[in-house]
Amino acid sequence: MIDVVLKQITPGSGNIFLINEKEITLQVKVAEIDSIKLYVTSVVECLKNCDIEQFHRLREERKESTLYKVAGLFPFEFEQFLRSICHQFFKENRPFATKDVFNKLGTNYTSKTPYFQFVIDVVERFIDECMHILLNAIKKLDNHTVWTYATVMQPKISGYQVYLACMNDLAAFERYIRFCCELLEKESTKIEISWLILYNYCLYGVKEYYFSGSVLQKIEEMDNVFKRVRTDYYLAKIDKVRHW
Repeated sequence: MIDVVLKQITPGSGNIFLINEKEITLQVKVAEIDSIKLYVTSVVECLKNCDIEQFHRLREERKESTLYKVAGLFPFEFEQFLRSICHQFFKENRPFATKDVFNKLGTNYTSKTPYFQFVIDVVERFIDECMHILLNAIKKLDNHTVWTYATVMQPKISGYQVYLACMNDLAAFERYIRFCCELLEKESTKIEISWLILYNYCLYGVKEYYFSGSVLQKIEEMDNVFKRVRTDYYLAKIDKVRHW
């Protein structure tokens, strides 16, 4: 049930309403109170149904700021709506960042717009949760989940950032790299497994060499786990052959 009450008439800057007892300033005439109630009802319905097309229609019906302000009064529903958009990117295996969510909403993104902050915060939380899932997948040697999450999050979290996060549990990361080294050797017996190829395969499931020069330099300056694990892996194989 949506309850809309006029609280205060203010000249020029919009009138103050109470929507379900939450205060909001809208540039809406007093005579439009019934229509704003219908509008708010439609916004809530849109959010609950995760209906992006209806969201676009509501954005055209009134000022964009009105839509975001009203949606922000229903934080649970609005967050679920935004998370459904993020999940859609995963379904389509499409890399995305905050600006891509705004593009999906049909909105020109600018971080300086106050009523956009809710959207930004939700996407940031979603990405943080994804990073947690990715790191758990590394511990479980679940390479397919790692590949999916690292790929889709790539515009927001680089491979180097994943690498840094994995340093917090180096033993688990080394096990995962060794596991991927074994997989890669079984799948590609005709190619030499360089640490650069191993990096791309571990994070993205790609058996090709492509690398940002700045990332390469950063990893080389640190403890290059990919190079070390690859070297240890092949030395162990050589040692095994010698003992046959």
